[in-house]
Amino acid sequence: MSVEYTEIKQIISEKDILYTIKSCFIGDPSTIEDRKVLMWNCFNNKQQKVPEDLSQSLAVVLNIKGKIGRVTLENYNNFVNRNSSYFPFKNVTIAVVVFNSQDNSYKNIKNWHGEVSRYCGSHGILQTIIVGMFPDETYHQNLPENIQMVISSIPNSKFFYYYPSGTNEFRKVFFSTVVKIRELLFSDEKLDEIQNLKQRRTVTQKKIIVPQVTSNISSSLNRKLKLASRSEDELIILLKAIVLGDESVSNSCHRITQHILGLPEVIGDDIYEYPQHLIQKENMTIRLRMDVYNHNIPSGKSYTPYFNTLISIIVFRYDDKESFKNVVNWYQETQRYSNLQSNHYFIVDAI
Repeated sequence: MSVEYTEIKQIISEKDILYTIKSCFIGDPSTIEDRKVLMWNCFNNKQQKVPEDLSQSLAVVLNIKGKIGRVTLENYNNFVNRNSSYFPFKNVTIAVVVFNSQDNSYKNIKNWHGEVSRYCGSHGILQTIIVGMFPDETYHQNLPENIQMVISSIPNSKFFYYYPSGTNEFRKVFFSTVVKIRELLFSDEKLDEIQNLKQRRTVTQKKIIVPQVTSNISSSLNRKLKLASRSEDELIILLKAIVLGDESVSNSCHRITQHILGLPEVIGDDIYEYPQHLIQKENMTIRLRMDVYNHNIPSGKSYTPYFNTLISIIVFRYDDKESFKNVVNWYQETQRYSNLQSNHYFIVDAI
């Protein structure tokens, strides 16, 4: 198969990135270092030694058949705190499932594939590369039957036999899969359609719509979206902010909120709603509503904390490494679920 892509090294403006293809390298804890080798090989084809401080996430910008896109590579974190926000499989279309021939990690190939399939949101498109880490070429022509059976049970998959001198071949397999995803999800017609939609949204957002006092708002959705209203001599604006972070910094989120609103400190997730803070300007009243992300909402229950949010305050503690690592995850979650495009961010160290 001819891989029709070129890698772009220079800095590219975000507006020129037309699509993003997400990949996740997963497997048992025994394969963490192996996954780093594979990721680094895809990111840097010069066969240099893997850096000791290699990031969990890498990105490559490619021009595939005349269209520029980003390919992200994430190494699954097997040791993330279960109470932390972690969404590694969201929108993943390429799963690289790694097992080690020297242990029993091959038994979990099906489990790893099943987990990605459940949470990626694109089960029908998901492409899986199963990588077996072998010490040499000994088993290449005679793969153990138990491993063959597991591999054959995974749909839309290909198997790659890895040994130390064969890393460059994996790069070819990986990027041929990237090209396939580009063809499946991001055809030229689809990308043109997305670009036209973005241009229409931009034009709409630039228009200034003056609210009509006498207009009848028929649906509850329209009432929620009406962030500004005008009386005869005053403009009233609703400004919504959310303070969020890992469960370990929940109390700090409440303290920050109470400090901003000038309230006495009352710590606890049992505070569901803070009073609105009014800010008076000339011929204008700003109603500031602040919410704290509630970790006590049961899984599966409807919870929309990011609706109409314009300000996100992401909190971490300098002495809590996990809360710092997950700042990016919280940012990405607000980006995914906020219905407004003009969100402003503050990153706060809760010392």
